[in-house]
Amino acid sequence: MKPATPDYVTLAEGQDRVIEVGTLDAHDFVVVTWTLWGGGDSNWGLRDCNVREDTICVNATSTTKLADPCPTAHPWGDDGQAAGDSVDVSIYPAAFLVAEITDMPLAIPSGSDFVVSYKVTNYGVADAWNTSVTLGVNPDGTVRIKEGTGGYTKALGTIPGWSWGEPYNYVEGNFSVSCKAVCQSTLTITPAGDDECGWHAVLSPDSDPARYDWVQYAGRPIESRFAISDSETVKQLDGELPPPPQDPDSASFTLKAGWNLISLPVIPNDGTIAVILSGVWSSFERALTYDRCTDTWLSYIKGGPQGFTVMADGKGYWIKMADGYAGGVVTFSGKEQLDPPALPKNYNVCVGWNMIGFKELQSMAAGSYLSNINYVRIWSFANGAYSPLSSADMMQPGLGYWVAITAAGIIYP
Repeated sequence: MKPATPDYVTLAEGQDRVIEVGTLDAHDFVVVTWTLWGGGDSNWGLRDCNVREDTICVNATSTTKLADPCPTAHPWGDDGQAAGDSVDVSIYPAAFLVAEITDMPLAIPSGSDFVVSYKVTNYGVADAWNTSVTLGVNPDGTVRIKEGTGGYTKALGTIPGWSWGEPYNYVEGNFSVSCKAVCQSTLTITPAGDDECGWHAVLSPDSDPARYDWVQYAGRPIESRFAISDSETVKQLDGELPPPPQDPDSASFTLKAGWNLISLPVIPNDGTIAVILSGVWSSFERALTYDRCTDTWLSYIKGGPQGFTVMADGKGYWIKMADGYAGGVVTFSGKEQLDPPALPKNYNVCVGWNMIGFKELQSMAAGSYLSNINYVRIWSFANGAYSPLSSADMMQPGLGYWVAITAAGIIYP
């Protein structure tokens, strides 16, 4: 399957234009999905607030490809060898606000004060005018704005749009609040503002057939679908905070500024990225993982597209931390094996380069850990540099590895 190269639509990072689907019998089908961005690195015409028209073309080929990447003469192409389809899309510039709670306690004694820190980023092309954030509390009244620090809504001014890709523009701030009851409260940060370009689609029922026309009102309020809120829950306890529970099984890995190749040494109790990385969330930027068996890259971009949201044992992960991050240890809870009567864990590998995890709490010789598979090369990445490993070298808990496999197999940790 192959999408044509459009002018104003581009594939999201980690997406491949060509996806192999294997052998299909007569009347069989597969569903293939691409994630696309509105806009492109080479054409910034969207920045002038004009709507752009584009065509997304998908071409399916068998062993013989047609010269025309999007055939239209016959729905199945010539001689049944290829089929194409296309869809016309309108791309319009808009402001896109995403709120993030960057810091707040998860449990506090009732009656105490604390701070809720936030960050509002504009991921859109257009500027966001007259922006603001509002703090919402549920149940109402259980947390209140600290006296003398302002109200529940704060004005942020203009947050410029996407001028040339990353870094995106943002505003940071905080609310000072007080607890008023023994309960569990959910706090929500909601962004709002006006859209510099102000495009929206209006149905024209008088046309035949009915169609949508693009209407522009500069400074129109940003649509709710382009203003993403964030929520966190705080427990308000009666008396002093209890000591944190001691989990019998836990593990850790070390992160430094820049890229880190890591893995989870145990099966996580909760593998959600935001849970695993909760202690370093303010400095975390993105994560990547690679599945050799499907030849697929998946990414998680904080505040952006999410190809995956859960980390698992047995896999390797690239974790990107902010350049100013001082480094530290991430600890999470988990267990060495699944509860009875489940089988112990094992992990499939396929021919080629596999990005694997090391699911052990103690270091182990690479040849022992990989004894059941056919491999020819092992690379680790730590302290900003790659290092080759021999079969006698020790694999370390918390690190991920690139392993070149010559025959599909299974790792039994």
